[in-house]
Amino acid sequence: MANVRDISSIKVVVIDDSAIMRDAVGSMLAAFGFQDIKTYANGIFSAREIPKNFADLVICDYLMEPVNGIEVLKQFRASKFPEIAEVPFILMSAFRDVETIANAFFAKGTEFLLKPFTQETFLTRICAALNCHDQFVLTDSMDGKSPNTSFDIHKHLGTKKPPAAQDKSPPSNIIPSLNQLMKAELNLNTLMVSYNKLVFEEIIEMESEVDSIRRDIAKRPSLDSLIFKAHDIKGSAMMFGNEQMGKLAGELTRLMQNAFHQGAPATLNDPKLIDHVERYMAQIKTIAAGYN
Repeated sequence: MANVRDISSIKVVVIDDSAIMRDAVGSMLAAFGFQDIKTYANGIFSAREIPKNFADLVICDYLMEPVNGIEVLKQFRASKFPEIAEVPFILMSAFRDVETIANAFFAKGTEFLLKPFTQETFLTRICAALNCHDQFVLTDSMDGKSPNTSFDIHKHLGTKKPPAAQDKSPPSNIIPSLNQLMKAELNLNTLMVSYNKLVFEEIIEMESEVDSIRRDIAKRPSLDSLIFKAHDIKGSAMMFGNEQMGKLAGELTRLMQNAFHQGAPATLNDPKLIDHVERYMAQIKTIAAGYN
């Protein structure tokens, strides 16, 4: 007979350096019936310091500072304790490039969940991860509303797919109810105002960094900082259904990534590029201000 556990007893750890995303994920988990939820603002862990039975499931953002999600995953997998090394691990990201996905695959992630995603998709993938399946799963929904499709990572990487493995007995038989999903939706709606205030504040911080670039290119802040902030705005904006803001933040992210790959100091010294960055930030700031 399957070893069925009550969902309220399942220990979930959420790691994300975005406060609003931690709140959003935690609210959805609580609405689904999870009660033992621990949240962390960064990935500063050590494999030898993570206690045994620390978590039954880890949900972690991919792009974080100072330690990214892949490094956190590697720390868990490097543990000498099976309870830690084999814990189901879901990585979340708005990046869809093959290199990012391949990193998660080779680091032995359980699931790679691309933002944005719906509450139904989130719960479905949690159930699958807790079922301890042995195949890496990439789940993508471009608009967060249409049904998600699990892609075969081996087709992306050109690697040989191992034989199908039998799923182990699930620790909990979780079926989302209408009330659970409605509660999760309500929780997200109540977070919308807080989210837009956070975006407004983040844009002000970005404006200050860009102003420093204008004043002294030699002492400019790391371009990574601006990319991370724009990336966070993009991913969470789409999660909250703000497609206009998400699109603008995505375009801004790509603009700065291209500048980074071309040689950040040289390209950022171009006033036209800085003007372009500021125009995007002004548009995002206007949208965020309109929701306050």
